[in-house]
Amino acid sequence: MIRIIGIGSPFGDDATGLLAAQILAKAPPPNCEVIMADRPGVTLVELMEGAEAMMRCDPAQPQEPSTN
Repeated sequence: MIRIIGIGSPFGDDATGLLAAQILAKAPPPNCEVIMADRPGVTLVELMEGAEAMMRCDPAQPQEPSTN
């Protein structure tokens, strides 16, 4: 079983991972389990347990590289 975990917060742009999981959960890909994780922190490790493979959907805005 492949576990797809959408990560985020329900507030603002950080909700993108949760929204992706919500959409995928309506018609999950074959052999996949979809989970929505609202700011899971260290419990993310527990969410991965028992999965053959895991895909994390945790969008972030890219940052400019530091010139220091």
